[in-house]
Amino acid sequence: MSLDPNEIQINNLHDKLFKETFSIVREARAFLTHFVDAELTQTLDLSTLKIDNGSYVDEELQEHFADIIYTCARKDGKEVKVCILFEHKSYDDKRLPVQLLNYMSLGYRQQTRGEGATQINPILPVVLYHGETKRRHIELKDMIGGAYAEILPYLANFKYEVIDLSKFADEMLLSVKTGVLLSKTLTVFKHSRNKGYFLENSRKILSFTERELENDEKRELILILLRYIFGAHRFDRQEIKEFTKKLNIMEQVVAGSYADVLIKEGKIEGRVEGKVVADTLKTVKFVCNLLKSSSMTDTEIANAAEVSVSHVTTMRLLLIKNTRKTAPGKILRNFFNNIKLTEQEKEVLVQSVKKYYEGSDVN
Repeated sequence: MSLDPNEIQINNLHDKLFKETFSIVREARAFLTHFVDAELTQTLDLSTLKIDNGSYVDEELQEHFADIIYTCARKDGKEVKVCILFEHKSYDDKRLPVQLLNYMSLGYRQQTRGEGATQINPILPVVLYHGETKRRHIELKDMIGGAYAEILPYLANFKYEVIDLSKFADEMLLSVKTGVLLSKTLTVFKHSRNKGYFLENSRKILSFTERELENDEKRELILILLRYIFGAHRFDRQEIKEFTKKLNIMEQVVAGSYADVLIKEGKIEGRVEGKVVADTLKTVKFVCNLLKSSSMTDTEIANAAEVSVSHVTTMRLLLIKNTRKTAPGKILRNFFNNIKLTEQEKEVLVQSVKKYYEGSDVN
């Protein structure tokens, strides 16, 4: 058994494109203006929107969660600032309310660390959803089976905004003008699993006509999208030609040049084994950490790591039945079948597994 490299790579691509887009203030402002409930945003002075570089995610988990936090002042001039937590989901995660609660709790703890600090800035969670299945909006109270009405007031219940891209027509997504990259990002997220869409609509996705943009900025935006598209799907040389021939000259040159580089590097028309190994090692480390430090079920860990439940169950059994000396070899044979690791990569695996046994009597 081995971890599905495509599954891991696609989720990493989702995270990267999400962060690249929503880390640009202009794009985050456009998203709030066009997609988030006006009742939520009409009291905010979006001209004061700025990114908060302080992450509320635990160091061990930060590479697996794509949270982006902004602060924004109110229009009435009150000193209280609003923190906007952006999160995205490419699958219907039934644990989302608990995950968001964890983020918010970490944020409020961070705000009250100073001596005498008692006032907190509210945190508003906003989730972008682009999964294949129709999602059901779940709150904390929905996760407590058979709870009596008198218990509900004691729950730390809260609302969160979800923008489901499947509910928006392509024309609406592509018509957003106050942002530049946002409309393209939302469109490729919506069609992320449809290679045919990219082949048919390359011009829609990659054409940037805004006069205020210099060619260098257009080129960088095109490359951001190309890294996602070419990373999410395998293209052969004929498909590359089909993809680029619909483009304007500037976009065509950038796309063609970038495709040539990827072909030479073996990242098109074949799997990039080095990338697969790096992503799989990262996932093994993450799962080991959750198995050691939490009481989460295998299903919950699988959802958090975005792998199958069987992968987590297998790793849990291997760790329980083995020791810190024998477990790395067992995991190597189970999860890296037919993939040759370098000595440095093996050492990363050994250290990730050993961390699971820290503080235990198992040798």
